[in-house]
Amino acid sequence: MCRPLNNRNQDYKASAPIIHFATRDSGGEAIADLSNAYASSGASKVQRGVALLSGRERYLIVDEISANAAVNVVWSMHTKATMTLTSGAKKATFSQGGKTIEAVLLSPEEASFSVAEVTLDSPQYPATGVRKLQVKGVYSSAARIIVLLAPSGAMTSSVTVNPLSEWKIKGPIAQK
Repeated sequence: MCRPLNNRNQDYKASAPIIHFATRDSGGEAIADLSNAYASSGASKVQRGVALLSGRERYLIVDEISANAAVNVVWSMHTKATMTLTSGAKKATFSQGGKTIEAVLLSPEEASFSVAEVTLDSPQYPATGVRKLQVKGVYSSAARIIVLLAPSGAMTSSVTVNPLSEWKIKGPIAQK
């Protein structure tokens, strides 16, 4: 997900408790506290919220990162699908097996998507044909990355996403 400070990956032995979970017919959401996994990188709080929206047709990913100093974040999503960036690199279209899905970067406003090849050091198995969609940035002490995924034609970028701290009461999407 991210590499705050010193380009260090998360501690794969760390625990990441689910701190919120809710489900309903129209969708559901969960929040994981990833703070332990990123503590050695200098992050003081890292949480990921995921939500199924619109009858489980759209998928929301929200990462909130806090640190005591500047944070160098690299958010990534790996895929074998063909990716095309449009809308000033704020939108990615994935195509595979005759199906398409779109991802829209809702936040941060100044950020954009990029695409990179996945390279893994030995002894890991090669990731042949795998590329990653990325969001990179340096933030003063906090970052909030929001990505919305949906089948082609079902996307809307006009959603207001509540902070993770409000999901238990208000849900993921702000009501107008």
